[in-house]
Amino acid sequence: MAAGEYAVHPSTSSSSSATHVCFVFPTLEDAVCYAGQQAALQPAVRFRVYGHEGFTGAPVREIRGAQYRDRDEISPRFRRWLGSILFFGGVVLTFADWRIGFRSLWPSMLGTRMVMPGAMLLFIEAMVLLHARKARHS
Repeated sequence: MAAGEYAVHPSTSSSSSATHVCFVFPTLEDAVCYAGQQAALQPAVRFRVYGHEGFTGAPVREIRGAQYRDRDEISPRFRRWLGSILFFGGVVLTFADWRIGFRSLWPSMLGTRMVMPGAMLLFIEAMVLLHARKARHS
């Protein structure tokens, strides 16, 4: 590909139907327009737009059909549930041990180790939601 060209690479969520096809467009607008149209026609397909460097970096844009499900990613629902359980469970365990003067120690030990992963999952979910909201409004 020449500098300034963009490639659209379609892929499905099932690994058995790997596609080795890409479509080259002269401008980013043409590539995004094509990917959007195809995502509407093929809702189970994801279209990634790459620059002339190819797959060396992150895609310039990613357009997913409404029915596309990526099996390699953590779902937002899983992030929210697990993050909430870890964070609030850890807080409750630590608070319960604090109330009895840290006599048992295992609740606070377990609780303090649960809080950070839970907080990270909730933080990541909040950032994903803020990014999606910002992308919708711009």
